[in-house]
Amino acid sequence: RSMGDVVDDSTITTRVKSRFVEDKIVAANRINVETLKGVVQLSGFATTEAERVRAAEIAASVPGVKQVQNAIAVRPAS
Repeated sequence: RSMGDVVDDSTITTRVKSRFVEDKIVAANRINVETLKGVVQLSGFATTEAERVRAAEIAASVPGVKQVQNAIAVRPAS
């Protein structure tokens, strides 16, 4: 990994998280974002399938993202 890769990955993670914060469907505080070589790994919890899918769509739309691995679990709010 070169220094450029590290900066790019952290920038991607920051951009994905900030888009989650701006989004009305996705709860940024329940979803974790990690990026390695342009591959974004999403984990944590969504209250609906729509939120889980939306999180992956948002992540995929961020420049520099090569792939999204969606490991978000759906747990309805009680």
